[in-house]
Amino acid sequence: MDWWLHLLPARMQAVWFGLTLLALLLLCLFGTARLVYEGEWLMAFVPAAGVVFLAFVLRTLLTLIARDLESAVHPGPDEERGPIE
Repeated sequence: MDWWLHLLPARMQAVWFGLTLLALLLLCLFGTARLVYEGEWLMAFVPAAGVVFLAFVLRTLLTLIARDLESAVHPGPDEERGPIE
């Protein structure tokens, strides 16, 4: 499901993850506030969904980092290996 993220430039990936984490934080805070102050147990699923979504975002980020490290350590046959700057 995250196949398209590597098509974005690095800055856009950072913006995407930053906005996603901000939305996740607001979602979790809203759900927790509703649960604590109004006692609505249905809203307890909002922070739980936020945690699952956070796990998805972190998995995607780690996949991108691992892919970049793998291509840096083991370049393809058509790529030149230059000095690390």
